[in-house]
Amino acid sequence: MSYFLGIDPSLTATGWAVIKGDRLVASGSIKSKQRGAKRLVEIAKALAEVVDHHQPDGIAIESATFMAFKSASMGEIQGAIKFLFCASGYREPIYIAPTTLKKFVTGNGRGEKSDIKAYILKKWGIMINSNDVADAYGLAKIAQGISEGTANNVKYQVGV
Repeated sequence: MSYFLGIDPSLTATGWAVIKGDRLVASGSIKSKQRGAKRLVEIAKALAEVVDHHQPDGIAIESATFMAFKSASMGEIQGAIKFLFCASGYREPIYIAPTTLKKFVTGNGRGEKSDIKAYILKKWGIMINSNDVADAYGLAKIAQGISEGTANNVKYQVGV
């Protein structure tokens, strides 16, 4: 059985989750007190350690939301993560829109972010306390479903 990694990028708390089947193997939230480029490097290095340790067969990243006040900072973190995967020769991640994640987990693309934790418990029996890790778990499940051919209706992008 393969490992899959989900990443919920953020400058304040980047959530990540590694799964094998329905089991949550490892998870965390990367928080940095650094600013600017140093923060991006710290987050990218922490994610590189996760990838090196778990060697996932598929990686899904939540794509940037395009709210005006967030788009520049989300572009920065996503750019740092893309650079990490490209420069290190890792497998190309897939990018999942936030509404696609919500629809996959809850059945409703317009559901509340807090609903994801409850639906993960209901669908897969996994208790997660952090919204960031819950999103990452859902993203890992999408990567798994795409890899195994069970998430045929999920829209995603590669190489965005």
